[in-house]
Amino acid sequence: MVVDGRGGRALRFTVLGPVAVWRGRERLDAGSPQQRALLAVLLLRGGRVATVAELIDAVWGEGPPTTAVAALRTYVPRLRKVLGPDAGIVVSDSGGYALRVDEESVDLGAAERLAGESEGARRRGQIDRARELLLPSL
Repeated sequence: MVVDGRGGRALRFTVLGPVAVWRGRERLDAGSPQQRALLAVLLLRGGRVATVAELIDAVWGEGPPTTAVAALRTYVPRLRKVLGPDAGIVVSDSGGYALRVDEESVDLGAAERLAGESEGARRRGQIDRARELLLPSL
């Protein structure tokens, strides 16, 4: 889990629904729609590097503006600023960028883990436990 230097409040990210970043209970301003799209793409790559071309395609699709490369070069430092003490998790590597976070800090990673645990419980015949893992509040 990513922990900052201010009392250990961990960063959490959501991609299932609105793309957002949280420090403890505080929702941080992840920026413009394009900057949030960049954040989502980096989170969904699971720490693997995305090239600038891949990021442009993911953020703007088939009709990127002529300023797309320059825009990406501004979104990355802005994203680092949002993350504050944890800015180092956004890395430049091999002509692209990656976001290095524990998969449990991303809602998708936590959901995949719970789904796997639920499937294991179902296979063992623990139907109530399987249901509990997927629907904890019901």
